[in-house]
Amino acid sequence: MIIDPETGCWVWQGKLRSDGYGLLLGEKKVRAHRYAWEIVNGPVPKGLCVLHRCDNRQCVNPEHLFLGTRSDNIKDAAAKDRVPYGEGHWQKKLTTKQVLEIRNSRLSQAALAKVYKVNPSTISRVRSGLRRVKGV
Repeated sequence: MIIDPETGCWVWQGKLRSDGYGLLLGEKKVRAHRYAWEIVNGPVPKGLCVLHRCDNRQCVNPEHLFLGTRSDNIKDAAAKDRVPYGEGHWQKKLTTKQVLEIRNSRLSQAALAKVYKVNPSTISRVRSGLRRVKGV
C-alpha cells in the first residue's frame, strides 16, 4: 500500500479486479476496501455496501469509507457523474441527438417507436425525462 500525501488515500498495490477495485485472494475473493472496513469496524451488515468518499477504487483507508445501501451507492455515483448514460451507456439505444428529436417531436409515442426502432416504453421514458442526456 502507498499513501498518497495529497489525498490521504491508502492506494492498494495488490491484485486488481477488472473494474479497478483492489482484490484479496484467498478461500474467498474479497474487495480490499471492504476488508479494510471490516478490520476497523467489524462485519458489514447484510444489505449494505462499503462506499468510497474519495472516489478512488483502489483506496483502502477506512477513514475514506462509509456504509450505504445499493441505492445510496448508485446515487453517490450519479452525484459524482460516474454513471454512464446516453451514448456512453452500454445499453444505449438512442443517440443524444435522437433523444432531443424525440423530446421535440409532436408525433405519437407509437409512431416515434417505429421511426427509431425502439419499444414505445423507451419513447415514454425519453419524454418523461427518465432517459437522461448529458447536459440536458
